[in-house]
Parts: sequence; C-alpha cells; structure tokens
Amino acid sequence: MSLPEPLFDRIPASEGRLRVISYNVHLGEALIDERDGGSSSMSKAFHERKMMWDVDILGLQELCSDEGGWQLDYFDTLMRSFGGPSYSAFALSDPVGKMMCGRVEAIFSRHPIVDSGAIELPNVRQPRSAVWADIDVPSANGTGTVRIRVYNAHLENRPEKDHLTWEEGRLRQTRVILEHMAAWRATNPDAPVILLGDLNSLSTYWDVWSREESIHEIERQGLQPTLKKYNRTLTLTPHQVDWIFFKGLKQRRSQVEHVWLSDHFPVVADFALPTAAVLEPALVEGP
Repeated sequence: MSLPEPLFDRIPASEGRLRVISYNVHLGEALIDERDGGSSSMSKAFHERKMMWDVDILGLQELCSDEGGWQLDYFDTLMRSFGGPSYSAFALSDPVGKMMCGRVEAIFSRHPIVDSGAIELPNVRQPRSAVWADIDVPSANGTGTVRIRVYNAHLENRPEKDHLTWEEGRLRQTRVILEHMAAWRATNPDAPVILLGDLNSLSTYWDVWSREESIHEIERQGLQPTLKKYNRTLTLTPHQVDWIFFKGLKQRRSQVEHVWLSDHFPVVADFALPTAAVLEPALVEGP
C-alpha cells in the first residue's frame, strides 16, 4: 500500500507545535479493506486532513498485532511518512490468551520513547490494559528535550463482574491508572503528562451529555480534558467516549475529526512544545 503525497507544508519548527491523536481503529477493519483493494484508506485520511497530518504522538486502541504484526508495521510506516524516525510501545489486552486478534493499545511517536510499560487493569468483564511511554520531545526554548509521560487506555464498555454497574467498573479501572500515575509523579512532580484513549464513558444511554464518575476522577487529579464541552466521538451513537487529558502543557486547539473509518472518530489536540527548565549554576563556596 503506497502512501499519498501530503497536501500541506510541514509546520515550521519555530511554531513549536506538539500534535497528539487518540483513535480507536476498530480492529483495523479499514486497514484490512485498504490491503484488500477497497476504497478505505487510513493513510489517505492522515495525509489529507490538516488536523491529522504530521502527528507527533498517536495513541491507538483496538489495533491487531497478529498476522505477523502487519497493522503495527502499517502505522510505523505512516509515522515515518511524515519525516524522521518512528518509535512505538504497546500493551496486549490479554497477555496470556488472545483477545480477538491479539488486540493491543499502542503509542507511536516521532520523538524517542526512552521507557515504556504495560498496566494490567482490573478484569470486570474481559482482560483490559493500558500502555505508558516516556517520550523526549523538543523543548520550545531550544535547550534540549523535555520528557513527558503518555498513558493510553482502553476501558471496559460493559462491566458485569462483582455486581458492579458499568460506571463503577470503569471507575475501578481508572483508579488503577491514576495510582500508577501518582506513584510516578511523586518523583516527577513537574513533568508534563497526557492520558488518552477510549475510556468508554457511556454514562447513561438517555443522558449522553453528562460525564460519568471516571471522568470526574481524572479531573480531580488535576488533568484537564482537551474537549471542554460535549463532543460526540462514536459514529453509531451520540456518546463521548474518546478523550485526551493533560497536565503541565499549554493547549492550542482540540477537535473531533469526522473520519468514517471506524466506529469511533479520532480526537486531535495540539499543544505548545514545553519549555525545558533552566538550571541555575551551583554556587561555589570560596576557600
């Protein structure tokens, strides 16, 4: 599958933009269609939509890792098509068995991933996971890089164990991620952090505008949603289940891109590049 030529000039480095996308790709069905000669083209969408092109950090949910990992390779090639290298980290939803097609949560980055890991979430219906990555992004003031922590999660949509309500099940999973984040922030209190993913925050079918408790719990930890007001992110129902939260960064813009290649729409957020801390020289005592 060849990638189309981009329609936009590269954003100047002086603009200092960090573009982040969260996208549930629904088991790569559009990729399969594209591979088999159909009309769907994920690569075309990323190259022809101005807010999706030249992405820096791409968080994917429901990506398949079986059949030799060709879907992982597809997005590695896509990231490289914007110029420069591609780094990735992923977590299997079920590291013991095989969740559907070896389903993973994945983080792709154009900037170096220096550390990463997986978080096994409480099983409230079926195995679920989150992946985290530490990424060195260029600093806005040109003094090197700034390390940011990115979490990508896919929470349960229909919890049913331990007599939990759907909302209670997702809240239990959310708290495990937030506890992991709190332990890391204890030694990295000033580092920027991003939490994104398909959080399946369905709330109630009859009140799609209200935010469920898991979303409020994230906000109580000081993370802000890039989408301040209600935005539909599912293609078949009017629910908002896909999010990008952040702390320690300055948001420039955020929107939902209405790309019909999955049962979810991608969420895009642009941030200003962070500024590296300038360390004061140590005072030297005289003799």
